[in-house]
Amino acid sequence: MLFIPSRLLTPVALVALFGIPVPALAHGVILESQPTEAQVYEILATYDTGEPMQNAQVAIYPPGDATEPQIRGVTDNQGRFWFAAPQAGDWEVQVLQAGHGERMIVSVAQPQSETVAEVSPEPTLEATPSPVAETRSETTTRRGYTPLQTSLMMGSVIWGCVGTALYWARGKKQ
Repeated sequence: MLFIPSRLLTPVALVALFGIPVPALAHGVILESQPTEAQVYEILATYDTGEPMQNAQVAIYPPGDATEPQIRGVTDNQGRFWFAAPQAGDWEVQVLQAGHGERMIVSVAQPQSETVAEVSPEPTLEATPSPVAETRSETTTRRGYTPLQTSLMMGSVIWGCVGTALYWARGKKQ
């Protein structure tokens, strides 16, 4: 068996932990929103490198209810997602993809009624297909852990407690 003196092991461990700088390989997520039409908002999801979050999951929570999303969908290949806000308030938008994600609040103003707008003969918006957003159905979805996950976690905790108790109960061996 290889014997390493403890007075040598401590400096080696400190150099290994703190002495070798390595750049982080993680990246962040940037969310932007802007209104496109009356009560229609565009969400743009990109990584901080500028790469779009393609096919990322989007969940939009209505004002005052952050427990169940009212709108769900996925971003397109450019990281864009459009949603129509049916009411005014602060809507919480969550975008997730492969462990990366971000949340933001989109403030939707009360629509102004009786506003007369001049209609132009040509459309001003670019005709781009929007990802389909499905609204919340009457069926409820289960949030949280499945019974299998709960059982596995409980078993792991019990096994850890039993192992720790057996370790301390063994006493000193000479």
